[in-house]
Amino acid sequence: MMIGRDFQFAAVTELAAIILMAGYDADSVWFEVSNDTGKTVTPFRNGDTRREVGPGNAERPAAVILATGEIMVFAARGSELVSYLSVDAGESWQVVDVLR
Repeated sequence: MMIGRDFQFAAVTELAAIILMAGYDADSVWFEVSNDTGKTVTPFRNGDTRREVGPGNAERPAAVILATGEIMVFAARGSELVSYLSVDAGESWQVVDVLR
Protein backbone atom coordinates (compact mmCIF):
# COMPACT_ATOMS: atom_id res chain seq x y z
CA MET A 1 0.00 0.00 0.00
CA MET A 2 1.40 3.38 -1.02
CA ILE A 3 1.67 6.06 1.70
CA GLY A 4 -1.24 8.50 1.95
CA ARG A 5 -3.38 6.67 -0.57
CA ASP A 6 -6.64 7.38 1.30
CA PHE A 7 -5.77 10.93 2.41
CA GLN A 8 -7.27 14.13 1.10
CA PHE A 9 -5.34 17.40 1.43
CA ALA A 10 -2.12 15.68 2.53
CA ALA A 11 1.07 17.33 3.77
CA VAL A 12 4.42 15.57 3.41
CA THR A 13 7.75 16.04 5.13
CA GLU A 14 10.93 13.97 4.95
CA LEU A 15 13.92 13.30 7.17
CA ALA A 16 16.81 11.02 6.21
CA ALA A 17 14.74 9.22 3.52
CA ILE A 18 11.83 8.62 5.91
CA ILE A 19 8.58 10.09 4.59
CA LEU A 20 6.02 11.42 7.08
CA MET A 21 2.53 12.29 5.87
CA ALA A 22 -0.44 13.90 7.57
CA GLY A 23 -3.75 14.12 5.79
CA TYR A 24 -7.49 14.43 6.15
CA ASP A 25 -9.84 11.42 6.07
CA ALA A 26 -13.21 10.74 7.73
CA ASP A 27 -13.49 13.96 9.79
CA SER A 28 -9.99 13.61 11.27
CA VAL A 29 -6.33 14.21 10.55
CA TRP A 30 -4.29 11.01 10.21
CA PHE A 31 -0.57 10.26 10.17
CA GLU A 32 1.48 7.68 8.22
CA VAL A 33 5.19 6.87 7.92
CA SER A 34 7.16 5.26 5.09
CA ASN A 35 10.71 3.99 5.39
CA ASP A 36 11.02 3.25 1.64
CA THR A 37 10.44 6.66 0.03
CA GLY A 38 6.64 6.32 0.08
CA LYS A 39 6.22 3.02 -1.75
CA THR A 40 4.70 1.31 1.29
CA VAL A 41 3.39 2.37 4.70
CA THR A 42 5.48 1.34 7.69
CA PRO A 43 3.35 -0.26 10.42
CA PHE A 44 3.28 1.10 13.95
CA ARG A 45 4.07 -1.14 16.93
CA ASN A 46 0.54 -2.60 17.06
CA GLY A 47 0.50 -3.34 13.31
CA ASP A 48 -1.75 -0.43 12.27
CA THR A 49 -0.49 1.54 9.29
CA ARG A 50 -1.88 4.92 10.34
CA ARG A 51 -2.63 6.85 13.50
CA GLU A 52 -5.38 9.36 14.16
CA VAL A 53 -3.84 12.69 15.13
CA GLY A 54 -7.17 14.30 16.04
CA PRO A 55 -10.35 15.83 14.66
CA GLY A 56 -9.93 18.34 11.86
CA ASN A 57 -11.55 20.13 8.95
CA ALA A 58 -11.35 18.96 5.36
CA GLU A 59 -8.30 21.17 4.75
CA ARG A 60 -4.58 20.59 4.31
CA PRO A 61 -2.76 20.12 7.63
CA ALA A 62 0.88 21.08 8.06
CA ALA A 63 3.55 18.70 9.35
CA VAL A 64 7.04 19.46 10.59
CA ILE A 65 9.87 17.51 12.22
CA LEU A 66 11.46 19.50 15.04
CA ALA A 67 15.21 19.54 15.73
CA THR A 68 14.44 17.42 18.82
CA GLY A 69 13.00 14.65 16.60
CA GLU A 70 9.46 15.34 17.75
CA ILE A 71 6.76 15.73 15.11
CA MET A 72 4.18 18.51 15.03
CA VAL A 73 1.01 18.61 12.98
CA PHE A 74 -1.11 21.73 12.67
CA ALA A 75 -4.76 21.39 11.63
CA ALA A 76 -7.88 23.52 11.36
CA ARG A 77 -10.70 22.34 13.60
CA GLY A 78 -13.86 24.39 13.25
CA SER A 79 -12.69 28.00 13.62
CA GLU A 80 -9.59 26.96 15.59
CA LEU A 81 -6.02 26.07 14.65
CA VAL A 82 -4.82 23.11 16.70
CA SER A 83 -1.20 22.03 17.12
CA TYR A 84 -0.56 18.37 17.89
CA LEU A 85 2.73 16.88 19.08
CA SER A 86 4.16 13.36 18.92
CA VAL A 87 7.26 12.53 20.93
CA ASP A 88 7.28 8.86 19.86
CA ALA A 89 7.53 8.96 16.05
CA GLY A 90 3.78 9.24 15.53
CA GLU A 91 2.69 6.40 17.81
CA SER A 92 0.65 8.84 19.94
CA TRP A 93 -0.46 12.47 19.69
CA GLN A 94 -1.34 15.19 22.18
CA VAL A 95 -2.80 18.66 21.75
CA VAL A 96 -0.18 21.31 22.47
CA ASP A 97 -2.10 24.51 21.73
CA VAL A 98 -5.39 25.77 20.33
CA LEU A 99 -5.60 29.17 18.65
CA ARG A 100 -9.07 30.67 18.49
